[in-house]
Amino acid sequence: MALKQTPPTWTAVTTGSNEYSIELNDANLETKAWRSSRYDGSQTTTTTLNLYNNSDKTYGKTAATQKYSRNIYIGNGIIGMDGDSSEDASLVNFPNFSYVSTKKFITVNNDDTVTTTRLEGQKTTNDQKIGFYRSFYEDFPISSNCQVIINDENIRSGLKDKYNIHFNGGTLQKLLHLQSGPRGGAGSSYISYITASVTEEVTIYTAANNPAGFNEPFGTRGGLYLTGLAGTGGTLADSTSTHTGSLFNQEIYQNWFTGSLEENVTITGVKPGTQYSTKVFSFQGLYEFYDSFFNYQTNSTYKGDKRMFATFVENHTAEELETGFNKQPIYTFRSGSYITNGVTTNSLTELSTIELSEVNFGVTALVFAQIGLLASPINQLSFNYTTTASLTFVNDTSIPGQPASLAEGGVIFSKTEDSTPSLLLPLVKEKELPDGIGGKSFVIIPENLHPHIKQNLTHYLAKAGISLNVDVVPALDNTFKKLK
Repeated sequence: MALKQTPPTWTAVTTGSNEYSIELNDANLETKAWRSSRYDGSQTTTTTLNLYNNSDKTYGKTAATQKYSRNIYIGNGIIGMDGDSSEDASLVNFPNFSYVSTKKFITVNNDDTVTTTRLEGQKTTNDQKIGFYRSFYEDFPISSNCQVIINDENIRSGLKDKYNIHFNGGTLQKLLHLQSGPRGGAGSSYISYITASVTEEVTIYTAANNPAGFNEPFGTRGGLYLTGLAGTGGTLADSTSTHTGSLFNQEIYQNWFTGSLEENVTITGVKPGTQYSTKVFSFQGLYEFYDSFFNYQTNSTYKGDKRMFATFVENHTAEELETGFNKQPIYTFRSGSYITNGVTTNSLTELSTIELSEVNFGVTALVFAQIGLLASPINQLSFNYTTTASLTFVNDTSIPGQPASLAEGGVIFSKTEDSTPSLLLPLVKEKELPDGIGGKSFVIIPENLHPHIKQNLTHYLAKAGISLNVDVVPALDNTFKKLK
């Protein structure tokens, strides 16, 4: 027989005519809804903006974050890079990619009015660029997607529904191409990028023998090392390098460097008494080139157009170097480039390209004179790159292999130009836009454009005065208007 239950009693709590007495089941205090909001805390996560994934922590299958762009970007031009040439010879050529640029975007406001933001003329101020790029970077982050839509219906187009954004900081202008020297002997030069558990370094050096290692002036962070033969004094001035190379776009680098990268050296032949005079890259000139650039960058109030990058490329002949011919950068996603299935990162590292941020000089055992270029931690490379005979500190089976296409390759150094905001996309212009972009402009759509705006794209473009060759502007479809 069940025991008789005696209900609890309490004194009523009143304030004025309101009573605040309640009866609460103690079991409620252990529920997740009660404890999470008061003690344990609540957190939702999402892998992709506005898209539910199985690994997300959300309510049901609702994306944890709903953040939409309200900007439509009006295209300014598309620079195609097909095969071994580019429509702009001043740029590092990334075959089967294109730079898609813009100087204007329209914003659709909550009341359905539109406003326009422009970068116009040759006298665009840095403040104007900062303001424009604030929205540009937010709408087109690296590794996200965008859509390119041609407004001219008379143009043949094979454009895809979306393109991955590999870079969003403008275009990369060629400055200097260094090529690996001949193998063997005292004049050997090497180029390599080392990945290990404690250090990641790109190295370019010239040495009599394969070195067992070298100084790491930047600790455990990645760096690019240009190492030459140190003279008897172990100084920068008496060190030499046997790398070959070419300079590009003098009107660009003369803003920070007016010196020379060539010097005459005397080489003693194998036969006694024979000597040869030749021109080589000046090791001191190389250091001053980089040092002057980073001083130029540091002392500038605006740094968006003063970023330096290094791109690993395949072997060039001497004639190709002299003519400025830009051979294929090493693409990691190509099957067989590194491992059987290739590697995709959807960023510049997929194109064997890294950003550099600092320079240093040092000498190891009075043999290897080192110019160290610190790589930015933003986009460290993922694999070893070796151009010559194997190095003792690279022969580690636990370290991923290196591409055969760099066996006698080189590195192209470049600088950003961001006066025209541009996106580097895997868009093959020759195949996908055989007739060009036409006379009705084109638009670039962020992947997180508000669904209401995307649903009414023609309406808002016409409202902003963009020529679409339509007789009647379609009425608004408000199906997704209430989405926030």
